[in-house]
Amino acid sequence: MILNASWIGKHTVNDQVTSYKKTFVCDGEVRSAKLSITACGVLSVLINGKKISSPLAPGYSSYNNRLEVQSFRVNNLKFGENVIEISVAPGWFKWYGWDSKLAKFSRYRAVIACLDVRYKNGKTLSVKTDGTFTAFKGQTVWSSIYGGECVDATAKSKKLGNVTLIDVDIPLIKSKAVPIKEQEIITPKEIIHTQKGELVLDFGQNLTGYVHFTVNAKRGDKIKLSHGEVLDKDGNFYNANYRSAKSIV
Repeated sequence: MILNASWIGKHTVNDQVTSYKKTFVCDGEVRSAKLSITACGVLSVLINGKKISSPLAPGYSSYNNRLEVQSFRVNNLKFGENVIEISVAPGWFKWYGWDSKLAKFSRYRAVIACLDVRYKNGKTLSVKTDGTFTAFKGQTVWSSIYGGECVDATAKSKKLGNVTLIDVDIPLIKSKAVPIKEQEIITPKEIIHTQKGELVLDFGQNLTGYVHFTVNAKRGDKIKLSHGEVLDKDGNFYNANYRSAKSIV
């Protein structure tokens, strides 16, 4: 499934997101390419700046028993240098840190992957996670499955040094789940100004997704988006039912 690749990671704290990057060379015209990947957490993959993975890949699993491997077709490789960048956030895996078998892995943002490339001349290339990847910290300061994300758009990529090879002994299985896909773009149905002076964007329905927006702001400004499902009895924003979840972007 993922042969001869190594688990790579970097020791992290809290909800930090870590990225792993490698430059590799394609010395022939590419016929096809497939990326097989999983992580102790949730991941996002960029190849030559294009997102390859689905949202929240590889999904939730019974981590005590298995990690699910997802595969993605790659169609933007080019002759010469290519760059693969894998970012890993704690996702659901963090909550298994109390388990004695998983505790040692929950402190790492760990990933294993293999990119199999087939050239038109029949030759092949395999790019596997190993010690040649470099760890970075990017603009996503932290990410939580129930808390949203905090992004510092002013931050520059910071090199964290060489990756650590980790002996993750959780069985890998081929994912049977259908990958999450974006279905449509939904725009706000109504803009509400509450009695408390809050600006509420009402999408007209309960939904699962993420927010894309543009804003005119100067360096150092902070944009905070809080998410909720209902208004309170006075028509003000309400998400106390989320309890300790930060629910912000």
